Amino acid sequence: MRLLLALLCGGLLAAASFAQAPTLALKLSDAVPVEMPALHPYALYAEAAVDAPDTISSVTFHVGGTDIPAALRNGAFEAWWTPAAYGPHSVSATAITGNGESATASVDVEVVSTAATQIVATMDGAVINFDGSGASQWHTGSYVLPQSVGSYNRIMAHLMVTCPSVAGGCDDWDRLGYIEAKAPNGQWVELIRYITPYGRACNHSLDLTDFASILQGHTEIRMYIETWGTGGWQIDLDLTYEAGAPEYLYSSVQEVWHGTYNFGDPGNLQPVDTVSITPGVGVEELELRLVTSGHGWGQNNTGNAAEFFHATHQVRVNDTQSFTQDLWTDCNPNPDGCQPQAGTWQYDRAGWCPGAIALPYTYDLTPVMGDAPLSLVYRFQDSYQDNCHANNPNCITGVTCPDCNDGYNPHYRVGSYAIGRGNAPISLAVADHSQPLPMFNLSISPNPGDGRFRLHLGQEIGACVVTVHDISGRGIKTWFHASTAEVERKSFDLGDRAAGTYFIKVQGKEAAVSGKLLVR
Repeated sequence: MRLLLALLCGGLLAAASFAQAPTLALKLSDAVPVEMPALHPYALYAEAAVDAPDTISSVTFHVGGTDIPAALRNGAFEAWWTPAAYGPHSVSATAITGNGESATASVDVEVVSTAATQIVATMDGAVINFDGSGASQWHTGSYVLPQSVGSYNRIMAHLMVTCPSVAGGCDDWDRLGYIEAKAPNGQWVELIRYITPYGRACNHSLDLTDFASILQGHTEIRMYIETWGTGGWQIDLDLTYEAGAPEYLYSSVQEVWHGTYNFGDPGNLQPVDTVSITPGVGVEELELRLVTSGHGWGQNNTGNAAEFFHATHQVRVNDTQSFTQDLWTDCNPNPDGCQPQAGTWQYDRAGWCPGAIALPYTYDLTPVMGDAPLSLVYRFQDSYQDNCHANNPNCITGVTCPDCNDGYNPHYRVGSYAIGRGNAPISLAVADHSQPLPMFNLSISPNPGDGRFRLHLGQEIGACVVTVHDISGRGIKTWFHASTAEVERKSFDLGDRAAGTYFIKVQGKEAAVSGKLLVR
């Protein structure tokens, strides 16, 4: 019996020795004050995690001798704190795991009643210059942004794109790009959709006040540019916080659609999912923010879609209200004054122009808030079909189209959010990502090869689009897939493409990864 007890106690001690303390980080920063003209509730967020199989059982904030339990909402630990007075405050949070392990993080922050217009520099000369080996199509940075309630009535982004000191200087081609910020729950939210100019420097501005709830305190911001080694870009992003009383004290961001969708596929003419949303408690005004850019062109895309096809789409709400999106942009003169350029910058396009920010379409959902939950449908133009698509049974290579299996089909990149506004605290509304987003690695084999290859991602990326680009970055093949397993089962084939260097890109909802393929 003593031996059994000893073994049991030894097992318990061993198990206890493997228990791990959680990691804990606060969005609140001690580097800048909390600015509010009157003492209002302020959102406190904690990012807490522990390795499986253990879990986080609770997170509690502590301010001035008061405990404020945090609620897990949409993947983030959230609590609301109303300062008792202006001046210094010590704010801490404690996370406790199911095994009883704990971690505490603290900050000392000043609460002040005044605020002045200020500019926060991010990116700060970051260079994006993909070469297929070490250089990346991504740049990610961590920044401290102003913390406030009721102190700023507008946040303006000023994007400066210049030519870097790399081989090729500014890229010669118009490249898809976007800037994202990480929400408190780990979700990346698209702030800006951008397509680079043809080989020249340009400046741009966009109102980002809709994302004020995210652009506070410790914030990660990243940029992606689909450049392929024919030059690169140097990026500066300044955020101007304009002092003044906003119409509403609080706002929220709720993802609606985010991804790449085929356009005109005869096998699936309406690929965008119907989404149901419910405005958060405290929302007095609700707006849909929608950015769509069309990509793909050529003789094997009916109507030169999607880049050069003038389409009109519909957003429907509960089948009782409909909004029209005329997806066409006049590019001459350039909307951002970025001219002259080389290339075909002056031709009108579907939702964007080279050297310009793709502007959001906005639709007022406030009149139908009482009908929540709201069923949102994004319906592409019904009359369009890509007759050169492989899913068209009537497509005949060399007769109706040059190549029915060309693969570079029309598609849209879509980013849409419901923006809630109100004068009472509104809880975080972005989608739940309670697990950390994975980092993806792309393996291509055989490589070098004869143009037939397979892909391995290692982790689930979800629904995604696989594209092949030539050395200039021109898209030459596109495949849409529902899962990583589907990607890894497929044997890809470039057909009769000439020997040389090609770039493979896998674009999922939350991540994009690229690699180089050598064809001999």
